[in-house]
Amino acid sequence: MGLFTGILDALRGRSAQTIEVPVLGLLNLEGEAGRACLDEDRATLAPLFSTVRVSDGPVPACDVLFIYVHLTSSGEMTRVPAGTRSLVRDSGAKITVFALDNPGSAYNAAGSAEHSPPTNLVMTISRNGRAFPAFWRGLFQDMRTGTPMMMAWTKLAPQMPGNPGGDVPALFCAVQLGGLRFRGITQLG
Repeated sequence: MGLFTGILDALRGRSAQTIEVPVLGLLNLEGEAGRACLDEDRATLAPLFSTVRVSDGPVPACDVLFIYVHLTSSGEMTRVPAGTRSLVRDSGAKITVFALDNPGSAYNAAGSAEHSPPTNLVMTISRNGRAFPAFWRGLFQDMRTGTPMMMAWTKLAPQMPGNPGGDVPALFCAVQLGGLRFRGITQLG
């Protein structure tokens, strides 16, 4: 299947994989520099997941992995000898999010460095303040109703020329697993 066909299928919800009782992992590799963002995201997202695993070192086993790390201009993670792809492999994540702002050029350099297990990889250019956790909360809420990830994404941030963007973070997504959806997430109170 070609990349274009894969993206169209993801948007249409074809061949969507269901993640049963998804687990959220929050991996802080920046120490205090990443703590405030992690705490903000955990407060917003934890009620949507039955299990949340937080780590400052070992990679948590999870379905959705938020990595709090800065990348160098060559695409390497600061203060971390492991490569990005090994974190994805070790976590087992189907959705991987770089949760701190990094320049697009750093992601380009990181992406060309090594191969990884398939994951829907999200790269953050700008969190845009509270827009970042709000976006993910809306996306995960929609996914738990059975909406495939990329359909939920385009509802929150329409991908069309001339779209003003609104109050959303600046994100790029490399879709490798298509239209993931959730089942078994806890109900909000």
